[in-house]
Amino acid sequence: MTITQALHNAHFKSKQRAKIISDALVGDHASLAEFIYLYPGLNSKDKGTLLEGLEYATRLQTQLMSFDAFQLVVGCLSEKAPRIKWEAAKIVRNTAHLFPKHLDQAINHLLDNATHTGAVVRWSAAYALIEIAALLEPIQNDLLEVFIQIVEREEKSSIKSMYLKALSRVK
Repeated sequence: MTITQALHNAHFKSKQRAKIISDALVGDHASLAEFIYLYPGLNSKDKGTLLEGLEYATRLQTQLMSFDAFQLVVGCLSEKAPRIKWEAAKIVRNTAHLFPKHLDQAINHLLDNATHTGAVVRWSAAYALIEIAALLEPIQNDLLEVFIQIVEREEKSSIKSMYLKALSRVK
Protein backbone atom coordinates (compact mmCIF):
# COMPACT_ATOMS: atom_id res chain seq x y z
CA MET A 1 0.00 0.00 0.00
CA THR A 2 1.34 3.45 -0.88
CA ILE A 3 1.49 6.36 1.52
CA THR A 4 -1.33 8.07 -0.37
CA GLN A 5 -3.52 4.98 -0.14
CA ALA A 6 -2.86 4.66 3.58
CA LEU A 7 -3.69 8.31 4.25
CA HIS A 8 -6.96 8.21 2.35
CA ASN A 9 -8.27 4.79 3.39
CA ALA A 10 -11.31 5.46 5.56
CA HIS A 11 -11.22 1.93 7.00
CA PHE A 12 -8.13 2.71 9.07
CA LYS A 13 -7.78 4.90 12.12
CA SER A 14 -4.91 7.38 12.39
CA LYS A 15 -2.60 5.04 14.38
CA GLN A 16 -3.20 2.24 11.87
CA ARG A 17 -2.38 4.59 9.00
CA ALA A 18 0.85 5.63 10.70
CA LYS A 19 1.81 1.97 11.17
CA ILE A 20 1.09 1.21 7.50
CA ILE A 21 3.21 4.20 6.45
CA SER A 22 6.03 3.06 8.73
CA ASP A 23 5.89 -0.48 7.38
CA ALA A 24 5.92 0.85 3.81
CA LEU A 25 8.98 3.03 4.48
CA VAL A 26 10.89 0.30 6.32
CA GLY A 27 9.93 -2.33 3.75
CA ASP A 28 10.94 -0.17 0.77
CA HIS A 29 7.35 -0.12 -0.52
CA ALA A 30 7.33 3.66 -0.23
CA SER A 31 10.06 6.23 -0.48
CA LEU A 32 11.01 9.35 1.37
CA ALA A 33 10.69 11.13 -1.98
CA GLU A 34 6.96 10.30 -1.93
CA PHE A 35 6.82 11.49 1.69
CA ILE A 36 8.48 14.81 0.78
CA TYR A 37 6.26 15.26 -2.28
CA LEU A 38 3.00 14.60 -0.44
CA TYR A 39 3.66 16.53 2.76
CA PRO A 40 3.03 20.14 1.64
CA GLY A 41 -0.40 19.35 0.18
CA LEU A 42 -1.79 17.62 3.26
CA ASN A 43 -4.00 18.97 6.01
CA SER A 44 -2.63 19.13 9.56
CA LYS A 45 -4.22 15.85 10.62
CA ASP A 46 -2.69 13.92 7.71
CA LYS A 47 0.66 15.68 8.19
CA GLY A 48 0.68 14.47 11.79
CA THR A 49 -0.15 10.93 10.69
CA LEU A 50 2.55 11.00 8.03
CA LEU A 51 5.11 12.25 10.55
CA GLU A 52 4.02 9.63 13.07
CA GLY A 53 4.63 6.94 10.45
CA LEU A 54 8.10 8.34 9.76
CA GLU A 55 8.80 8.47 13.49
CA TYR A 56 7.97 4.77 13.84
CA ALA A 57 10.14 3.98 10.81
CA THR A 58 13.13 6.00 12.03
CA ARG A 59 12.88 4.37 15.44
CA LEU A 60 13.31 1.01 13.71
CA GLN A 61 15.79 2.06 11.01
CA THR A 62 17.37 5.46 11.54
CA GLN A 63 19.52 5.08 8.44
CA LEU A 64 16.51 5.35 6.13
CA MET A 65 16.34 9.11 6.85
CA SER A 66 17.57 11.32 4.01
CA PHE A 67 18.97 14.81 4.41
CA ASP A 68 16.06 16.31 2.42
CA ALA A 69 13.52 14.55 4.64
CA PHE A 70 15.43 15.69 7.74
CA GLN A 71 15.29 19.31 6.56
CA LEU A 72 11.54 18.98 5.98
CA VAL A 73 11.08 17.55 9.47
CA VAL A 74 13.14 20.35 11.04
CA GLY A 75 10.83 22.84 9.32
CA CYS A 76 7.86 21.00 10.83
CA LEU A 77 9.08 21.93 14.30
CA SER A 78 7.83 25.47 13.66
CA GLU A 79 4.40 24.56 12.31
CA LYS A 80 1.33 25.59 14.28
CA ALA A 81 -0.27 22.21 15.02
CA PRO A 82 1.03 20.64 18.25
CA ARG A 83 0.91 17.09 16.90
CA ILE A 84 3.17 18.07 14.00
CA LYS A 85 5.62 19.70 16.43
CA TRP A 86 5.82 16.70 18.74
CA GLU A 87 6.10 14.08 16.00
CA ALA A 88 8.81 16.14 14.28
CA ALA A 89 10.72 16.42 17.57
CA LYS A 90 10.62 12.65 18.01
CA ILE A 91 12.01 12.18 14.49
CA VAL A 92 14.80 14.67 15.19
CA ARG A 93 15.59 12.76 18.38
CA ASN A 94 15.78 9.50 16.40
CA THR A 95 17.96 10.86 13.59
CA ALA A 96 20.02 13.78 14.93
CA HIS A 97 23.15 11.63 15.02
CA LEU A 98 22.97 11.29 11.21
CA PHE A 99 23.21 15.07 10.64
CA PRO A 100 25.28 16.50 13.53
CA LYS A 101 26.50 19.49 11.48
CA HIS A 102 22.96 20.49 10.51
CA LEU A 103 21.24 20.81 13.87
CA ASP A 104 21.32 24.58 14.52
CA GLN A 105 17.86 25.26 13.11
CA ALA A 106 16.45 22.19 14.86
CA ILE A 107 17.90 23.35 18.18
CA ASN A 108 16.37 26.83 17.74
CA HIS A 109 12.93 25.40 16.96
CA LEU A 110 13.16 22.88 19.79
CA LEU A 111 14.07 25.64 22.25
CA ASP A 112 11.00 27.57 21.08
CA ASN A 113 8.90 24.43 21.59
CA ALA A 114 10.34 23.99 25.09
CA THR A 115 8.12 26.93 26.12
CA HIS A 116 5.01 25.81 24.21
CA THR A 117 1.72 25.69 26.11
CA GLY A 118 1.23 22.00 25.30
CA ALA A 119 2.93 19.55 27.64
CA VAL A 120 3.43 16.89 24.95
CA VAL A 121 5.19 19.44 22.72
CA ARG A 122 7.45 20.46 25.63
CA TRP A 123 8.11 16.82 26.54
CA SER A 124 9.10 15.83 22.99
CA ALA A 125 11.25 18.97 22.64
CA ALA A 126 13.01 18.07 25.89
CA TYR A 127 13.67 14.55 24.73
CA ALA A 128 15.16 15.78 21.44
CA LEU A 129 17.23 18.53 23.07
CA ILE A 130 18.67 16.10 25.60
CA GLU A 131 19.63 13.71 22.80
CA ILE A 132 21.29 16.54 20.86
CA ALA A 133 23.16 17.75 23.97
CA ALA A 134 24.56 14.25 24.49
CA LEU A 135 25.59 14.14 20.84
CA LEU A 136 27.23 17.55 20.42
CA GLU A 137 29.92 18.15 23.01
CA PRO A 138 30.99 21.56 21.61
CA ILE A 139 27.59 23.10 22.41
CA GLN A 140 26.75 20.89 25.36
CA ASN A 141 27.60 23.51 27.99
CA ASP A 142 25.43 26.12 26.25
CA LEU A 143 22.49 23.72 26.14
CA LEU A 144 22.99 22.70 29.75
CA GLU A 145 22.76 26.34 30.81
CA VAL A 146 19.49 26.60 28.89
CA PHE A 147 18.28 23.39 30.56
CA ILE A 148 18.81 25.04 33.96
CA GLN A 149 16.66 28.00 32.85
CA ILE A 150 13.98 25.64 31.55
CA VAL A 151 13.94 23.69 34.83
CA GLU A 152 13.36 26.93 36.75
CA ARG A 153 10.22 27.77 34.78
CA GLU A 154 8.86 24.32 33.84
CA GLU A 155 5.59 23.47 35.59
CA LYS A 156 5.34 19.75 34.81
CA SER A 157 7.47 17.63 37.11
CA SER A 158 7.85 14.88 34.48
CA ILE A 159 9.41 17.31 32.00
CA LYS A 160 11.48 19.01 34.68
CA SER A 161 12.86 15.65 35.79
CA MET A 162 14.00 14.86 32.24
CA TYR A 163 16.18 17.97 32.21
CA LEU A 164 17.42 17.36 35.76
CA LYS A 165 18.41 13.82 34.84
CA ALA A 166 20.35 15.12 31.82
CA LEU A 167 22.07 17.72 34.00
CA SER A 168 23.04 15.15 36.63
CA ARG A 169 24.64 12.89 34.00
CA VAL A 170 27.02 15.67 32.97
CA LYS A 171 27.95 17.07 36.38
